[in-house]
Amino acid sequence: MLVCLILAVAVLVAPASAAAQAPDERAAAREFAFAAYRLRVAIKARLPEIKQAAAVTRAPACRAALRGPTVAQQRQYLDDLVGLLFDLLAGAMLAPAAQPLQTFQAEIDAVPTADPQLRSGRAAWRASVALYAQVRPLPADLCTRLGAWRRAGYATRARPDLQPRAVRRILDGSGTVDAKLHLAAARMVELGVTEGQARRFAGDTLFVGFSPDELLGPSG
Repeated sequence: MLVCLILAVAVLVAPASAAAQAPDERAAAREFAFAAYRLRVAIKARLPEIKQAAAVTRAPACRAALRGPTVAQQRQYLDDLVGLLFDLLAGAMLAPAAQPLQTFQAEIDAVPTADPQLRSGRAAWRASVALYAQVRPLPADLCTRLGAWRRAGYATRARPDLQPRAVRRILDGSGTVDAKLHLAAARMVELGVTEGQARRFAGDTLFVGFSPDELLGPSG
């Protein structure tokens, strides 16, 4: 009889205990939004550093190299020219943002959630931040290296090695990552987060205040 009572109590208590331990997904969505807000504030504080890094590319020697290829060279080495511009953009924008991004990742990793879309969005951020951490800042001798590339006729073999090969995956996998982040953002809205906060989590407004055009802005 005692054994039966114990089993009965266990059956009744188990669901209640499981329910008590289930993550509060609305709270998880809010914590994701709060972490994204703190990330945006941290990135905004680094905008002067980001703009200063980008300004290096507007030095006369850099501008001459970046705007020097002939039409024929542009056609022949288009992938290299586009890749080089991406390397510059990554070095200017993402290198100064590395520490805030890692802090953000640690914060959302600590949020309890069992929601598939929230977890997928968090995993997408984790993959991205791991790549962002490998981004190198623009080198002090950037213009010299670009000038040497120009003198080599923009040949692939002479292209400056500005970023690790793995960083190119930021471009290669961006479609999948973006889709996961936007699905997570939509789920956050369903859980009570505002659309603006959800877009911030998706990274849509992360670098507001900096335009890629600043790599070769009006002064060029």
